[in-house]
Amino acid sequence: MNKEQLVSILNNDDLNVEKEEHVYESIIRWLEHDLSGRQASLAEVFTECIRLPLLDEAFLSQVPAPFACALSLSTDPAEAKTRLTGTNGCPQRLGMTASEMVICFDAAHKHSGKKQTVPCLDTTTGRVFKLCKPPNDLREVGILVSSENDIFIAGGYRPSNSEVSIDHRAESDFWQYEHAGNRWLSRAPLLRARIGCRLLLCCGKLYALGGRVYEGDGRNALKSVECYDARDNCWTAVSAMPAAMEFHSAVEYRDRIYVLQGEYFFCFDPRKDYWSHLAPMSVPRSQGLAALHKNCIYYIAGICKNHQRTFTVEVYDIEKSTWSRKKDLPFDQATSPYIKAMLLQGRLHLFVRATQVMVEEHVFRTSRKNSLYQYHDDDDDEADAWTKVYETPDRLWDLGRHFECVVGKLYPQCLQKVL
Repeated sequence: MNKEQLVSILNNDDLNVEKEEHVYESIIRWLEHDLSGRQASLAEVFTECIRLPLLDEAFLSQVPAPFACALSLSTDPAEAKTRLTGTNGCPQRLGMTASEMVICFDAAHKHSGKKQTVPCLDTTTGRVFKLCKPPNDLREVGILVSSENDIFIAGGYRPSNSEVSIDHRAESDFWQYEHAGNRWLSRAPLLRARIGCRLLLCCGKLYALGGRVYEGDGRNALKSVECYDARDNCWTAVSAMPAAMEFHSAVEYRDRIYVLQGEYFFCFDPRKDYWSHLAPMSVPRSQGLAALHKNCIYYIAGICKNHQRTFTVEVYDIEKSTWSRKKDLPFDQATSPYIKAMLLQGRLHLFVRATQVMVEEHVFRTSRKNSLYQYHDDDDDEADAWTKVYETPDRLWDLGRHFECVVGKLYPQCLQKVL
């Protein structure tokens, strides 16, 4: 990469870096690749790319003398302080403005329950934004937020105009979200159209697992699995799951994929393309919620064989290959809580919508409240307990009956603020 190419990349406001120090380190790596040929250009590259007020003063104090000279760091304390604190003409990079938010896919639109929107809740500031909804109004997509903060959606269905049709045609669409433009970019489609698949990242590749289709004799769960390589922008089929699954849960841990539903608990090794059976949970449930927290899989709530809903919580220690019970969720069945599990700021949380029915002057009125509960594990004073830490603003509209929640870092200036 020549000097001009480097400068065009690193001088961009939309650079996705959390700290200006990363820009400095990138320049040093570029320099060291051809020290003799690039040394003379270092000062110019620093001038064009480094935004001094965004660098930490403690970091600057450790910069080697030759590089400090190229940065034109003054030895005069007063002048140095002026250069480091002046922010005129020195905007933050895009990546420095990121906020971790709860993203609600398939949520109802503010003015119509038949339309969808994607609200994004900043639980720290209380602000609510709106992310560009999936193309073609896709519903029940597989969703993945990677460790690199890339957001992908796959499959799903397009809602029918018919009021009576419940058989939706599965789609094979695959999209990646572009943060800076708040838009979805098309990627290679799935090999198999599927609704409600689970999307995971493992060993550097994406996996789409299971889901359902409406074909032939009606509704059919899928056992097929496919793998996406971003370098080649293509999907390939891998070994199918031992059983067809929809409404299942899946997590990744140390280059293995774990899939749970009811009496089934499978582990997939991508390198061997092999599925193995693991000991199932003690209270078999479907439609439960799985989350990886501290090397353990938490399986939360679900529907039992007798079709009764349960708030049971079980934990699978992956290293010890053992299950254990935790306290049941502290929610009232009468409020019909709709629950989604997630990791937010490194802690296990539940996003809960509770419904209350009131009678006012012989008229039934329904109100719904969305809250966030944080789990206190064995390392906390309040061990094995859930504490409410957030409620959505009263002005937030009804998010609808069914929606999916994921957590990702988003950039407020790229989104539409709604509350």
